Amino acid sequence: MTIKWISNEYNLTIGKLEIGSFVYVGDTPKKGSLLERYYNSCIDVSLPIGKKGYKSKKPDTGKFLKYSELTANERATYLHWLASSRQSPQFRSDFVRLYASGLEYRFFKDDSSLEEKRVIYEEVERLSRFYGDRVFIHSSFDRFLPIAKAISSPSNYSPEYGKHGGFRSLAFAIAIGRDLAEGVPITAERSLAWWRSDSKSRLERINYACEEEFPILYKYLFNEKYPDGLIMAPPQRQLVARYSAVFGMFSTNIEFEANGKPVPDISDYTEPVEIFQSIVNETLDSLAKLSRYRFRMPKQQNSLDEFALVPSSIRHKCTPYEISALKNWLKKKTPNSNFTIGILFEWLEFRHKKTIKMIRYKKICDALAKIGFGLNPDPRLTSLPPKFNEKILVFEVEPNEDHTTAVHDSLLAGIVEIGIGVYLAETLGKTSDVRKKALKKIINRLKPTKKVEKAALASNLEWFMKTTPNVLDFRRFLRKASDSQKKSIRLTVIDIAQATGTTNKEVIARVEQIYKLIGLDTVAAYSDIHAGQIVEQPRSKRRLKRVESAKDSVAKVKPGQRVRLDENKVKILSKETQEVSKLLTNIFGEEVREATEPTTNSTQKTTRTKEKANRKRDSLTKIVFKGLDSEYIPLTLDVLSKVYWTEKQIAKLADKHSLMWQGSLEVINEWSFDEFGTELIEEYDGYQLNAVTVGKLSKRVRGLNDVNG
Repeated sequence: MTIKWISNEYNLTIGKLEIGSFVYVGDTPKKGSLLERYYNSCIDVSLPIGKKGYKSKKPDTGKFLKYSELTANERATYLHWLASSRQSPQFRSDFVRLYASGLEYRFFKDDSSLEEKRVIYEEVERLSRFYGDRVFIHSSFDRFLPIAKAISSPSNYSPEYGKHGGFRSLAFAIAIGRDLAEGVPITAERSLAWWRSDSKSRLERINYACEEEFPILYKYLFNEKYPDGLIMAPPQRQLVARYSAVFGMFSTNIEFEANGKPVPDISDYTEPVEIFQSIVNETLDSLAKLSRYRFRMPKQQNSLDEFALVPSSIRHKCTPYEISALKNWLKKKTPNSNFTIGILFEWLEFRHKKTIKMIRYKKICDALAKIGFGLNPDPRLTSLPPKFNEKILVFEVEPNEDHTTAVHDSLLAGIVEIGIGVYLAETLGKTSDVRKKALKKIINRLKPTKKVEKAALASNLEWFMKTTPNVLDFRRFLRKASDSQKKSIRLTVIDIAQATGTTNKEVIARVEQIYKLIGLDTVAAYSDIHAGQIVEQPRSKRRLKRVESAKDSVAKVKPGQRVRLDENKVKILSKETQEVSKLLTNIFGEEVREATEPTTNSTQKTTRTKEKANRKRDSLTKIVFKGLDSEYIPLTLDVLSKVYWTEKQIAKLADKHSLMWQGSLEVINEWSFDEFGTELIEEYDGYQLNAVTVGKLSKRVRGLNDVNG
């Protein structure tokens, strides 16, 4: 008995019917033998063939058939289908299975070459396209094709993430094992597929909320750690698989080789999976905030707040249409257009609001910085957010994780300097063209290195000219300013003072205020204005009398002319100090000052004194010294008793009240800044009182004195 395989190089002809290739032909195997099970599709040319066009009334169940058991008419139908294009949509599923069983046996069991295996794989793939949707055979194609592809075309097979879902198919194991045997680095794509196919792999709900971002971020982190891929030593055990036929009735063991080397078995290879799991954990941690936001705020899908939580490393790959539209809209608003927070909220939150809190405004600025935009006013340079219907400005910045890094320190220093210039230029009301020109020169002097930085400075200048800044909002920044920044600010003050053309009392007061904010005394302010340039101040031991002599009244000068200082001395500080001290004593008496001192009087008298002192202290705190901690009030009253104190005197005075002088000085001056905008106590070869602050405190005390009558 002979059974022969008809390869694609030959053509089987039965009578006048050209059957074609890819079939077995020969004698019918003996009934009940193994050959009958293996070669059930074998065409026995000696068996009768019926008429063409026969339509069987048997139900199409896709069951296992044998050619020898077909009726003559069924053989005719089957052979005519083989002689055709083998893709008739009306053809029965069980006949397709009969034909495919011969292909399957030839591929796995018979002696076929690698080239022939590829051709057989292509033929079964073609059958799958035409008959793969049949309920009785589609699963058979799904089981055959992946393994056949891995064997016939190993170099073209690449397992992908999401194809297995915790199940590692034989084809997948072949592909990964082959790469390990050949020393091929494991890529991010394959590592994720390998991890996902492991039975111990688990995904938290984070993945389901961030289904798009998870694989993108994983691959990014993997490539960061292993830019050239991960090379792992292959395990020793060879992969041996047992294949059970899906079209026919046989099984076989398959040993896999790659370039003559055995393919290793990865079923128990856990070391790579542990590496992949660590990257998965890092990925899930990075997506945790985004996941929580999506579960908590499902209606805010594709909002700016949601987009801001996407890790920056993959944000450019996960930009929804809504964010792209927002960026285009903002670009049209830069650098000179303005709009309200209300209009911006329509883009950001899709719902109407009437007010905005500072913390929310800062979050908006941080979120916008991530897509490359900054807002005016800067949240670090304003104590209050803009009103809901107040016009704001937008400018482009380098995209960064938050506003404080997008508007970096050097750019922020320039913004502060422009704000100081506007604050000084608008002392006398509306800014003139000369002063506007001087303000624009500030931007050129700052020499911004990038186009976006120049646009940002121009935008802030426009904002400040529309909304005059409060220089006290810059205080926190100015205290940390570097020497070069302070020097630049002094140049700005000189330029604007010259351009202002008037140096009346209010202008001088603002100049003094700015210099004090950057840690310089009024001597430096007057010297700079008088010289029209920065004058370095020597470290002098001049007493208070010399300091006071520098506080001269200033006459009006023409625009552009240097300021000429009068030599008349301003003797106000001592008078104001004596007056306020006297008023405080008249109103509150000496008890407050003495409340912390020990007494030798009787217990009852001491108690009454303390109670009275406490009442006085409470009154001071609420009215004159509101906001200042009560423990510093007695010391402040003592300091106000005279203009000048030496270091020893002031230290002794603080010790009297059981306080540390340096810490107390900071607390008292912080309170003074908050209340009056200037320090109360200045350090200059000892300590002296600030005339402006004493004057403001004097007005407050006079008002209290009038009330007490």
